[in-house]
Amino acid sequence: MLDLISNGNSSEHDQSGEFAVSGAVFAEAGLKWHGTLLQKKLRISIAPAWYLPLLYIPKSNLTYHLETENRLFVSIDGTMSVYTPFSFSTDPFSIGPLKDFGGFDVSLNGEYSLFPFLDVGGTLSRIPIVPSKLSNGQGITFAGDIINNENLFSGIGDIGSPEINTSDSLDTLWVVRPLRFDVYVLYRPFKKDLLIIKPSIGFTAINPSEEVYFNGILEAQLNVGTIANIGQIFHLYLNTGIEEGYWRHRLGFALNFRAVELDIEAGLKSQHYLKSYQVSGAEVSVGMKFGW
Repeated sequence: MLDLISNGNSSEHDQSGEFAVSGAVFAEAGLKWHGTLLQKKLRISIAPAWYLPLLYIPKSNLTYHLETENRLFVSIDGTMSVYTPFSFSTDPFSIGPLKDFGGFDVSLNGEYSLFPFLDVGGTLSRIPIVPSKLSNGQGITFAGDIINNENLFSGIGDIGSPEINTSDSLDTLWVVRPLRFDVYVLYRPFKKDLLIIKPSIGFTAINPSEEVYFNGILEAQLNVGTIANIGQIFHLYLNTGIEEGYWRHRLGFALNFRAVELDIEAGLKSQHYLKSYQVSGAEVSVGMKFGW
């Protein structure tokens, strides 16, 4: 919309089409075990986890209509489903008691040392064991205009309020987290962990096959500052590639003091390769890890 306002739309002043809406927010708690086999050449990890969908929106298609010739007009129509672990009442924004339950899944990772400078590995993340049950679902229907501005230069104009209706409760939905499979190579040019080059390929499947995405990533990681019994404390990485439908370019670093780790990451993203370099999308994340 902002691109149309700033650059115009020379080919077509009226546009209509569809766009997809989906989303999920999960809470989780779990454990992770590490071990070695075959004279420490094979490193494996197992991470079982309990998870609860706090909000789940299955993929739905909404239609839009856009006019930019003599006015700015935007309307949206369609229905999407929204599930939460809390029960809905007659007021769609109120919540009742928690009555749904979470699910269980497990993640596996294995790495084998072929040479001092080369490891191969694979990860299978979030293998579903018990799906989470969500019985509190509501259909939300949109109908009407969002923006109706007769003159873009005279002020904000009218901000529409599309009609929003809720349907009866939806059937129970069983939800699993996205299943992801990756194979990768760890290449150490200096035969040490100072610099690691990591190409990887794989796929991600959403619940379990609403969408299937190909992933291909190339990452370089620099690890410096070694402390006895802790290892490297500073990790700097840069990666680029396509991941779950988006072209992503990310720069991040981590400070690891064994008991606590600070992670900061910034990146560019877009569904289109060239636009991924033009700041059409950006992301920043900050995280803390605790463990031993």
